[in-house]
Amino acid sequence: MCIVTVADERDHRLEVDPLDTPAEVKEKLQSLLGYPVRRQILSFEGKELADWIELKFLDIEENSCIVLSINSNKQNYKILVKILTSEFSLEVKEMDTVSSLKEEILEHIGAPSDEDMVLRYRGNEIRDRLRLCQHRIGMNAEITASFKPVTPSRVLMPPPKRFEFCGGNLEWRVSYLR
Repeated sequence: MCIVTVADERDHRLEVDPLDTPAEVKEKLQSLLGYPVRRQILSFEGKELADWIELKFLDIEENSCIVLSINSNKQNYKILVKILTSEFSLEVKEMDTVSSLKEEILEHIGAPSDEDMVLRYRGNEIRDRLRLCQHRIGMNAEITASFKPVTPSRVLMPPPKRFEFCGGNLEWRVSYLR
């Protein structure tokens, strides 16, 4: 069956099973919207839903409207970043994006912001547009940062030079070969 979840002042349609619990609905919402399960509060007809009761026992039917509230207790935590031969800790928020983490790392190491960086967590590359919590990056997570190799389209080299000795007045002339 399909329910409508109201979050961020928008309606989101979500396919659920009547035997699902609100805890399982929260997992689906985390995948869809990126909000961590532990910060989600679901309510139906003004009452908060207990995580362990199946939807069918809560009178939730096809096209029922469930309201998603987010606990505003923003959690900051430290992660360990390993890059080249160094490592350092950064304080992040679970709702930060991977892109914002890359910017923070570049700022921390003093690199230009246009560097092409790759971040890995548990050996897998993490995508820029997702939030840290969507990758399940939590307290003390180890992130490995590396740079994509630069592949110049062409190498710029100065043209070859030709030296000439001009007679007895010891004058050297340099000209570029074309």
